[in-house]
Amino acid sequence: MLSFLPEGQGLDLGQDTFLCTGGLDGSDKIYGSDKIYGFVKVDGELKVISRGTSDGYPINDMDKDDLDYMFKGSSISKKIESKKYEIVDADEV
Repeated sequence: MLSFLPEGQGLDLGQDTFLCTGGLDGSDKIYGSDKIYGFVKVDGELKVISRGTSDGYPINDMDKDDLDYMFKGSSISKKIESKKYEIVDADEV
């Protein structure tokens, strides 16, 4: 879904930021919730940009529950697929 992002670019979710409950990696080591601001592609890797991970958390390291929550459990997936979010430089997300 995010593979169209060019290297060094990202999607800023703008007003559609949302909370991902628990740790992004699905572990019990991080409690609470983390606000998701957008996604970037850096060094060929797609990353989630959140309040707790300003350098990004690799999507490949996330477990299925996290991905299901982010993409199936929220309305952002339809907006990503229809390219409703602005593509910006990765450091702007």
